[in-house]
Amino acid sequence: MAGTGMATALLARLNEIVFQGTGEALPANLAAYPTMVAHGWMALVLAGFIALHLIVALYHQLVRRDGPFARMSLTRRMRQQLLPAE
Repeated sequence: MAGTGMATALLARLNEIVFQGTGEALPANLAAYPTMVAHGWMALVLAGFIALHLIVALYHQLVRRDGPFARMSLTRRMRQQLLPAE
């Protein structure tokens, strides 16, 4: 995502316009650049994976009850380090 964002900025010459003060107007539509289209699609896919991850984590916690949140919690790890081994 960072790569496509940087590529779009380079193609649109945003560095020159914004930071070097050339006085040119910003591009009216960044969607005209193919790298911006790829950036948008990759953002959509990333958001979908995050939503899917959240849904699956909640499924495992609430339906299957196999405790993924308990396994990830710091309190369990701290308790294991503080208690002597049996």
